[in-house]
Amino acid sequence: MKCRHLLFAPLFLVFTACAGATPQFSAAQIAVCFTPNGDCTAQIVNQINAAQKNIYVQAYSFTSGKIAYALVRAFKRGVDVKVILDKSNFNCSQFSFSSLLIRGGIPVWNDYIPNIAHNKVMIFDNHMVETGSFNFTKAAQNSNAENTVFIKSAAISNQFLQNWQHRQHASKQVLTDSCPSRHYY
Repeated sequence: MKCRHLLFAPLFLVFTACAGATPQFSAAQIAVCFTPNGDCTAQIVNQINAAQKNIYVQAYSFTSGKIAYALVRAFKRGVDVKVILDKSNFNCSQFSFSSLLIRGGIPVWNDYIPNIAHNKVMIFDNHMVETGSFNFTKAAQNSNAENTVFIKSAAISNQFLQNWQHRQHASKQVLTDSCPSRHYY
């Protein structure tokens, strides 16, 4: 079955999710950011700073210090922050801010089963999702042509949260920092 997308107004979209045979439609508010001209990292950090209850993260590559430090600050102010990362983030020969998150007390999972865990998602307070091609990296902000989409919808956030929980159950929690020699600036 084909999936249809219907745009109603500049910031409203009828969203299509094609997980099953029948698409599911939900009204949502949408905001977008594009690099290299937009400061998507700042917009993501602003959403992290605004979160009050929880932030659930799925990431393929994680080399943005600004985003990592913002998540640790949110966790320290009482926000429930949980992170699922692709297995490449736990290879000590490759740079990642995974160690900083673990050292900061944030529960982190290694999504090691698929070839790559290529999700780039943050779910904020069960009503806002950030997703798109934008990896949480310095290169995505400074070197690449990327996009990030912010979707304000409890229904859509719930669909992303269900997928986050599915990936969490298929992943292995990382209890100790496997790369203790990593230093951060």
